[in-house]
Amino acid sequence: MLTGRIAHPDPGHGQDTMRRLLCLALLGLAGVLLSTRGPVTLPGQAPGAPPRGPAALLPAPPLYLGLDAYRHWDKLAYLEIGDRVAGQSTADPGGTNWDNSQVLRILPDGQHVLFDQLGPGVVTFLRMQETYGAPWNLDLDGGGAIPVAPAMLGQPSPAGFPASAFPYPLSLAVSQTQGSSILAAAIPFAHRLTWTSVLTNGNFYALYRKLPYGTPLTTWTGTEPVADVAGLLQQAGTDLAPAGLPSLTGTLTITAGETTLTTLPGPSQIRALQISVPAGDQVGLGNARLRIYWDGETSPSVDTPLKFLAGDGAGVYQPADRPLVRGWIAGAGGDGQQMAFNLYWPMPFTTTARIAIAPTSAITIPNVTWAIRAEPFYDPPGWWGTFHATYTSVPTPTLGEDMTFLDVAGSGRVVGTVVNFAAPGSTLEGDPRIFIDDNQTPQIAVTGSEEWGLGGNYWNGGIQTSLPLGGLPSSLNNPPGADVDGAALYRFLIADSIPFNRHVVIRWEHGGRDETPNPYRAAVFWYGTPVQTALLSDELRLDDAASRAAHQYQAPGATPYDLQAGYEYPPHTLPISGTVIALTTVSSFTLAVDPRNAGTFLRRTFDYGRANQRARLFVDGQFAGTWYSAGASTRVDGAGVARRWRDEEFPLPAALTAGKSAVTIRVEAVLAADPPAAVWTEARYQLYSFVLPPADGPSPPCAIIFQDVPPAAYYYGPVESLACRGVLSGYDDGTFRPAATTTRGQLAKIVAGGFALPAPTPAATFADVPITAPLWSSIETAAQHDIAGGYACGGLGEPCDSQARPYFRPAAPVTRGQLAKILIAATGWSLVDPPTARFADVPPSSAFYPFV
Repeated sequence: MLTGRIAHPDPGHGQDTMRRLLCLALLGLAGVLLSTRGPVTLPGQAPGAPPRGPAALLPAPPLYLGLDAYRHWDKLAYLEIGDRVAGQSTADPGGTNWDNSQVLRILPDGQHVLFDQLGPGVVTFLRMQETYGAPWNLDLDGGGAIPVAPAMLGQPSPAGFPASAFPYPLSLAVSQTQGSSILAAAIPFAHRLTWTSVLTNGNFYALYRKLPYGTPLTTWTGTEPVADVAGLLQQAGTDLAPAGLPSLTGTLTITAGETTLTTLPGPSQIRALQISVPAGDQVGLGNARLRIYWDGETSPSVDTPLKFLAGDGAGVYQPADRPLVRGWIAGAGGDGQQMAFNLYWPMPFTTTARIAIAPTSAITIPNVTWAIRAEPFYDPPGWWGTFHATYTSVPTPTLGEDMTFLDVAGSGRVVGTVVNFAAPGSTLEGDPRIFIDDNQTPQIAVTGSEEWGLGGNYWNGGIQTSLPLGGLPSSLNNPPGADVDGAALYRFLIADSIPFNRHVVIRWEHGGRDETPNPYRAAVFWYGTPVQTALLSDELRLDDAASRAAHQYQAPGATPYDLQAGYEYPPHTLPISGTVIALTTVSSFTLAVDPRNAGTFLRRTFDYGRANQRARLFVDGQFAGTWYSAGASTRVDGAGVARRWRDEEFPLPAALTAGKSAVTIRVEAVLAADPPAAVWTEARYQLYSFVLPPADGPSPPCAIIFQDVPPAAYYYGPVESLACRGVLSGYDDGTFRPAATTTRGQLAKIVAGGFALPAPTPAATFADVPITAPLWSSIETAAQHDIAGGYACGGLGEPCDSQARPYFRPAAPVTRGQLAKILIAATGWSLVDPPTARFADVPPSSAFYPFV
């Protein structure tokens, strides 16, 4: 991370003007300039997480996990660095439809263990089939069972523990989902979380985050604040955009080909895109492709039917008792006269965004009305990815083979799916499977399509429902005369989004009981950049003597054996033969690391036919956590092939790998009787280094050039970087004037833009800065965020008005002391306590002493 200290080889640079100094200071603070706006916090975690990486141009972007993902949903485009996403499922690894078979173990009292993981981690989603297996028991850190009954779920204002911790829609009842019991309130755990069903369970799956050992979080108690998030989600179907954003509107006629609505300048972030049409043309508009071209691209990142983007992948009509899609972050609905498609996905871009619509046939759609609201967006391009909607049509699925709905390299996160499966029925037995970062085992394997869409039992025979984050909004049972275009589900992912750092593949099972000839269409919503942030640093293959020698592999007393089996879940893949090391004591080996890393993770290939494997890991002699692989895979596929190979990941603390080019890993097998664990197995290790993209991201190079800022100038980089972000600008004659003095008003504009502070509420805090003043917005922003103050009225030329408002003096020059105070206020840094007298001309009596 660059610091605020400025040093130059030429002593003459010590006489910097304030304009040059400001550029250098702001760029030097870039590592915290924006990250301080979003601390790395988890539910129940005290603020102030430790540094996330070694020296770099920028730190890793802030992590907003659990319910904080909703509170900071404007940062949904951020990359996720340092943790790993995973799932747990009862889906059959052998590929049959026996999707309640894969329990981790059965306890002596008959309880079925559905989830069992060591921390630190955050569970974001638990899905049970109706009431099967209920009541369920939640055990955190071995503190004892907390019973959760179906009646506790889905209550708008629940009373009593634990129901009060997950009000609707952070939990959903069977009557609301038409087939599922769901708990979606984030549950962080420091040491261990176990979820069991008291009786024979139904289809179950969970989503969670694995965090590195030492991540400071507090185990869930049920007293954490949730009302704000529940209230936010209860706004589903309403206008979610922040208040006060300017609106750009228009009305046009859409004809064959592609019609451009508008082109927006950046850097900016779209917060609302609403397109409506008279009811007679709602079907044509819903089927038209919305296309968005980010930053001058020639192929659109968004190229999907508008109705899919709004959550409706089937017929477009207006139900009598609800909007067509009452989704939280997207939706569709009308009043019988107009139909509106509303998108609230935050969509950042750097230079331009061109938005267009293309009908699917040679039709004309008149009176199409659109409105767009956007906000300035100065977050480092290396932190985030642009919004994509990838549309796939599979008119004739190959029976028994998975369909691929997304296959993309790079970094980002999957945030939603809309899938048209033609008709409710056995086709819904197709299981979603998500493979992340070249894993051969899907990190996420779901028990069926309707379970993914927050339903169950084929939505109890196709009962339409629309919830904030999922549902079946339109199906074959639309009213007579209404549009019928098959049936489709939607699922929006916020706290349970699926981050990836090098590659993501989404496949949909087409085997078992779902072998129907019905066509499929799907849209996948994701944020992404082509830059890979997880780089393969090294690989140890234990079946290769040369690899073992090169990595100094040692495992005294270990037993090798041959395994011929398949990987879990893709049942049509052929078996693989390989050597496995069975370990009951210790192994050690050395792996290369990228010294630029902001953290790493290990991937292990092993024999998951051996139950409950556990080992303590050490990196260069320091404890790095306990790796626990609960349960085992003992199933075989239809061809009789055992499905035992598994890839699994373990994040390592960034502090143990920072700046290193190699590390020594020590694995100490932990043998136990409860749960029974007799061995640790290993066949391959891969180490991946998290390496951040360039600070400016993969965006096109900036074309801003000031004629008086030559490339040889030591301040050229800071000036160019801040100008390209729109934080500062030059003069009409093409100059920057680096020797000019910066005024207080100019500094307010630079700080408001550089820290991407929210727009101010209408007010006139200062007597000399009316709302009509050119710099009013920036000055008022700085004042309302307690970053800049003013001077008391009553001085020469500054009479007091009836409100005795202070004066800001926007044209006055900025002093170095004022700069120190303002930057400290903007970053939120704590003052040094006690302060140290470092400068002869800044005595303790100076008002700026603690800030300098």
